[in-house]
Amino acid sequence: MKRYTWLVLILCLALLAGCGILDDPKPTATPDEPSQSTTDPNPAESGQPSDGINPEPPDLADRKPVESREPAVIIVPDEENDRPPEVTAAPENTSTPENTVSSAQRAVDSVRSDAAGSVLAVGFLGYVEGSYAEVMDYLADEGYFVRYPFLEEIGKDRFCENAGGEVYVVLPVDPNASIKVNTYDMTDADGYSLSKGSELYSGKGQPVLLHGNVSDIMANLIVSVNQNGKTLEYAPYLSLENGELGVESGIYDCSPYELIKYPVPEAGEFCGEWYAREADSSGELRAIKLILEENGAVHFNYGIPYREVLEVFEGSWRAEGDILSLTMYGGPISDDGTYEYDYCRNLEVQFRWEKQGIALVCEPWGGDTLLPGAYGEWVTFRPFDSFLLSGTWNADGGYCLQLKENAGCTYSITDASGSLLAEYDGWWSYRTGQITLSVNMCGGSRYEAGEHGQIAGTYREEHNALNEMLITHISGTSLTDDMENGSSVIFKKQ
Repeated sequence: MKRYTWLVLILCLALLAGCGILDDPKPTATPDEPSQSTTDPNPAESGQPSDGINPEPPDLADRKPVESREPAVIIVPDEENDRPPEVTAAPENTSTPENTVSSAQRAVDSVRSDAAGSVLAVGFLGYVEGSYAEVMDYLADEGYFVRYPFLEEIGKDRFCENAGGEVYVVLPVDPNASIKVNTYDMTDADGYSLSKGSELYSGKGQPVLLHGNVSDIMANLIVSVNQNGKTLEYAPYLSLENGELGVESGIYDCSPYELIKYPVPEAGEFCGEWYAREADSSGELRAIKLILEENGAVHFNYGIPYREVLEVFEGSWRAEGDILSLTMYGGPISDDGTYEYDYCRNLEVQFRWEKQGIALVCEPWGGDTLLPGAYGEWVTFRPFDSFLLSGTWNADGGYCLQLKENAGCTYSITDASGSLLAEYDGWWSYRTGQITLSVNMCGGSRYEAGEHGQIAGTYREEHNALNEMLITHISGTSLTDDMENGSSVIFKKQ
């Protein structure tokens, strides 16, 4: 049993030495010392190890290196910063050609779809004076980029300008069609008042911005679109009838009219003669004449067209923002041209107005009405009496001028046999004895032969009770050969 005890002790010592706890071998017993180690009866108090080992630290230089082992560390990731990346499956490719198309291209495609059957889509975008950057700021501020995102992508290379402040966008309906933009300059070299000038842009199928036109009826930019070998030419302009885009054959109107803010004319722009035709409370058509003077005076009368004046009023006017106020006094006129004072009265009229093209559209806003009993009726004034000159007028040499009550106009030229040489269509206006015309060639043998042109000019007009109108050329295109030579021409009403 004692033998086994020694064997166990030897094995324990060997194990301790292998773990590096014993640095020196157990000292050999001397003859004077007992072979067995002595033990301290109270090892805790003496501080000596219970196995009698020398507590002095060993010499580190003599220690054999102990094979180190990396500790097993458990890392707890931080929830926000050290979150291990989530491994997810690659998303399935669900893209389609439809949802990869840009919003700008979708808007272009939408316009082209709406304009199917036409050659050129044209949009009037309002009025703004200034540079390319100022025009783009205006379009952004007024919401045009939201309506037509492709406008925002139009650079200066597709921005064509001439004198004036009207803004248009033009887009070939066929994406493969070529498009050119030229200035439309005044010249008499070819017998017409306007002809193509310098080229401003040439490309294919792209939307282009136009900025020009010094007046509604005097276009100074012209667009040419070549589609399948056929060419359409169009000079954008505004209708004198309603202030909207003048639409011709092959043209699609894509104007966002709900976004357009028409310029508010200054008070001085009211000055002059204004004419209207409206029905009174009995349904009878009445001719209305309103004169606004620069000094604030107002003259108003109405009556039976071409026959007699029923009532006359005079007073003053003032404009505050979009409210026009008239303060007048008057009434019926007797046979000797004096007031019938027993029936005279005060007339206080207020309108909320807006400019539409050359027309002044007035909405009743308070007070009395211009015509007795005609409550709530809007009145549309024009700066000329279209009823006075409207009709068909003919001149020797095969010239025919038709002036329509809605400010539309047609002009035709026939030869001695009655064959149609040229036909024009457009608009006319009248102010203080002058007629302004703007018509484009649209038919006749000259047109079919490839001749295109525009008649645009101003002419002095004098008419008499014999239904004759004497027209004298002032500027622009001459209407007849005689007029081109400086002579006045008599047109007779048909």
